[in-house]
Amino acid sequence: MDTTLKIALYGATLSTIGLLIHYFNYFRDRADVKIKITDREETWPSSDNDDIMEDFICINVVNRGRRPVIISSCAIRVLNKPKTDIKLLPGYIHIREKVSLDEGEIHTYFGSKQELKGYNLDKKDLLIYAVDTKDKYYWSDIFIIRWFKLRRCKRKIKKKN
Repeated sequence: MDTTLKIALYGATLSTIGLLIHYFNYFRDRADVKIKITDREETWPSSDNDDIMEDFICINVVNRGRRPVIISSCAIRVLNKPKTDIKLLPGYIHIREKVSLDEGEIHTYFGSKQELKGYNLDKKDLLIYAVDTKDKYYWSDIFIIRWFKLRRCKRKIKKKN
């Protein structure tokens, strides 16, 4: 094997390794939002009447990536139609406030259990998404599981009606 071929193979190997390292760094440094329903449940006085206690489910939104992300809204998808989604309340804050999540930060949203009972849904049926200020959607489940959950939700809502 002559020297030019050795140098060419060495250069090709180094450039491939460099490309893989840059590819890894690109995906490591992006914002990665994870959404989970916690087992914790909260009870607070209703906004209409302080004597009535209202139950909430807790949903944690975590930024696992290195870049900060600003979450503009979070909701529960009930059907394929966006107008049927249940908006979630940011914890202890006004409804429309944007939440900035830096690396490793957690924010808790609360969903009304009464509104979920109106749709006849359980915690395992919930499909939650968060939208950032750049209109990127972060889902609680992967595409296949989302599809199955939406079909199950439609069947439950039809059965109730």
